[in-house]
Amino acid sequence: FGQTTAISFQIPRPGIVDLAVYNIAGQKVRTLICGPQPAGRHSVRWDGRDGSGRALAGGVYLARLNADGSSRTEKLILVR
Repeated sequence: FGQTTAISFQIPRPGIVDLAVYNIAGQKVRTLICGPQPAGRHSVRWDGRDGSGRALAGGVYLARLNADGSSRTEKLILVR
């Protein structure tokens, strides 16, 4: 992706959701969601910036979603 990307997910019931982006070294670079969310479909935009608002270098990043007792990881490729 170039400027922004949307990370979509669905949860079957209300619960605590943790969605964060990690660099390829496994370091957390940004928390996108951390808290209670209603059941249903959700979409969160990520602008390729870290938690301090700095633009990250192009490369591979991992979005990890923890919700409802399970975890899912998605590969993101940021192109600068």
